[in-house]
Amino acid sequence: MKKAISILLVLCLVFTFISCGKAKSPSDAVVSYLKDLQHGKGGYSVDSIDMSGVSDALENALKKAFTEFQYEVKNESIRDDKATVEILFTNYDVGTPLKDALQEYISEAMALAFSGADQKDYDDLMDKKMTEKLKDLSFSFKETVTFTLTKSGSKWLLDDISDNNDLFNAITGGVSSALEAFS
Repeated sequence: MKKAISILLVLCLVFTFISCGKAKSPSDAVVSYLKDLQHGKGGYSVDSIDMSGVSDALENALKKAFTEFQYEVKNESIRDDKATVEILFTNYDVGTPLKDALQEYISEAMALAFSGADQKDYDDLMDKKMTEKLKDLSFSFKETVTFTLTKSGSKWLLDDISDNNDLFNAITGGVSSALEAFS
């Protein structure tokens, strides 16, 4: 669980390091950023993240969500050198089955605690729950994210997005919301 949260924090930090290029409009800047993010450009690839210790099912689900999300520009508003762009994301719902797996794991881990289980038993149980719940992801997760941008010369640049939890949640298919339920 700690490893999964660490991986998600690394993904969040990556958002800060991808640039927008030579965007002519705020929407172009956001779309360029999202394309780069999906395709591992800008010095980042989802495959470069160390996911050792995370179940194969969760790793595969995160990779799928992170590279196959879809997006649609819903609104763009420009005022002087500031702009906002609303993007509707559609993605695999990773959060709901992750939350279900964690709830079942916690329940069954309590029983293991009284049976003299060792760490391997807990790890096996977690792998089993993740595999069961994450095997058939539905492409049904939707979230609207608002990006803010600032014009610099003739370019539109994304403002700091490292704290944009809605973006993180959209790109991971609801994982952030699912983990919030456990904090």
